[in-house]
Amino acid sequence: MHYLSIDDLLDLHALALEQFGGQAGVASADRLTATAEAPRQVLFGAELYPDVIAKAAVLAFLLIKNRPFHWGNELTAVLALCRALELNGLRLAAAVDDAAVLALVRRTVDASLGRAEVEAWVRRHAMPHDGQPVHMSGSGEPRS
Repeated sequence: MHYLSIDDLLDLHALALEQFGGQAGVASADRLTATAEAPRQVLFGAELYPDVIAKAAVLAFLLIKNRPFHWGNELTAVLALCRALELNGLRLAAAVDDAAVLALVRRTVDASLGRAEVEAWVRRHAMPHDGQPVHMSGSGEPRS
């Protein structure tokens, strides 16, 4: 499993600002750290987010909800979701257009979707780079 680091999130945030403008800076280092560490959480010896999709989804969800940056949390969340999937052999399906992603973000912002619903959305729309359906191995890693 490849995780995004705080530096990775800062780089994605810088990319979002470079492309679309906005106020640079971290609003809360604590919220950023908590968000970056969430996919690695373990409770009573079991991973809270047992597979790539769950880990990528919680990262995106918490970037939106925790708002660690002054600006661009939503775009950074989308970039982080895509990058986390990519690093682990997955991507969003080509059929997922900007409107679908925007609806996911807006519904997350307004609390219409919780973490489990964001994960379900990602699970429905994620696929391996080769285009085959996603199946998870016993270790939580994707396999075709």
